Amino acid sequence: MSDNPFLSDSQSNHLAAIAIPICASNFDELTTAAQNIQASQPDVVEWRLDAWASLPSTATIQRGCHLLAKLLPKQRLIATFRSQAEGGLQKESSADYFQVLASCAQADLSFVDIELARDPQQVASSLARCQAAGQRVIASYHDFTAVPTDQVLTDYVAQAESLGADMVKLAVMPNQPADVGRFLAISATLAAQASIPTITMAMGQLGMISRFASNLTGSVLTFARNGDQASAPGQVSIEELRHYQQLLRS
Repeated sequence: MSDNPFLSDSQSNHLAAIAIPICASNFDELTTAAQNIQASQPDVVEWRLDAWASLPSTATIQRGCHLLAKLLPKQRLIATFRSQAEGGLQKESSADYFQVLASCAQADLSFVDIELARDPQQVASSLARCQAAGQRVIASYHDFTAVPTDQVLTDYVAQAESLGADMVKLAVMPNQPADVGRFLAISATLAAQASIPTITMAMGQLGMISRFASNLTGSVLTFARNGDQASAPGQVSIEELRHYQQLLRS
């Protein structure tokens, strides 16, 4: 069995699984985005629920999951409701955030993203609910201003492990080249030491190399854009990502 939770044995030649995000505000946009992705054949699709025109209801999430499963049957699906504090597109309260997670637990999903930097009891409760529904949980942390200290990043991984998350994601924003080098190094260390798979990336132009270099960082997932639609700074097209993955691999 592949040690990458996003890939099967037959796909294990990948350096990292590739995800494409969908940021749609309604079902017409969701359908169009899914159809446009079909030719690219990513391993994973991330549905960014925070891009929806209003707070997505349980019925909306269930219908969207059914639609995406029909149009993209080979792709594993991550549901993400990203908070504004961590780069999300919709203003939300804490109650709103956990309400959406409760709705996700009632949908046909492979993976659900849950932010670590929230009330620990509510995070633990949401995580347990999603896992009870058969979903794998990605415990995530995003910093759009800087690269935190190695100790802070290590503590977030430890928090994800203690909660029983299935994997942990760390996305940070470098401000100078030295930040990138340090982040690549701590990413590799955490991937080697953690008891769960890690997903790491440095955002923006400076951090772009981290999206290609999973052979250095041990990251099991990387994100690309389809066309011009990106969900975070520094995402390149899936064609470019595959090209540079192969260059770094050879």
